[in-house]
Amino acid sequence: MSIKIITGNEKPLSQRRIGVIVSRYNEDITTLLLDNALEELRKQDIPDENIIIVKVAGSWEIPYAARALMQHGEVDGVVTLGCLIKGETSHYEIIASTTAGAIQKIAEDFDMPITFGVLTCFTKAQAMARANGHVANMGKEATKALLQALTIQEQIKKNIFSQTTTLEQ
Repeated sequence: MSIKIITGNEKPLSQRRIGVIVSRYNEDITTLLLDNALEELRKQDIPDENIIIVKVAGSWEIPYAARALMQHGEVDGVVTLGCLIKGETSHYEIIASTTAGAIQKIAEDFDMPITFGVLTCFTKAQAMARANGHVANMGKEATKALLQALTIQEQIKKNIFSQTTTLEQ
């Protein structure tokens, strides 16, 4: 008996059209996220002309921009980048929860991958450490996750029995 495994480890196709939606709020951090996302896309041979960057006011506006890109068939997948830092009120929790849920719903509605690269941190120092690679590199990680999801999607759409690795038992 053998189990078929789809890993998505093959390189993504260079003709993929990638949307990157980035919040301008906490721009010093989101600029780092964007720079790291673009670096990863180029590393994976996605040409600049296949990248659409949409800059929105804040994380709240990210789902709207993602839906607009997908409705018009402009992209094969979307990386979302933003930064929410907890303040003294519940505003942070409302924006974080609502944005995450809306992004997930859009992915389901369009059957298209969207990755969540919106930092949700308690302090600016935590956010910076997750944007600049000291603790994490969320721009890069969200982009890699999207490219892997696109490759998995492609493998599933094709004859999966000829595109998978076999695990012998």
